[in-house]
Amino acid sequence: MKIRIKFAKEGTMKFIGHLDIMRYFQKVMRRGDVDIRYSEGFSPHQIMSIAEQLGVGLGSSGEYVATDVLSTDYYKELLRRI
Repeated sequence: MKIRIKFAKEGTMKFIGHLDIMRYFQKVMRRGDVDIRYSEGFSPHQIMSIAEQLGVGLGSSGEYVATDVLSTDYYKELLRRI
């Protein structure tokens, strides 16, 4: 299942580079115990992408991160709480 997360890159966050934002979302997924899909091979990494890379110093209120997850049980419980 593919999940898309919308976030804003405004204020002082607009000075953070693309790779640092990717690293941040990878840590969030790991710490949140999200059952995320990993690539196959010798050094697996999380399958995750950002739609458009913004340059450093540019802000936006509609950035998207797309990621693949293996199970949806966690998300059904989360949606039930909301």
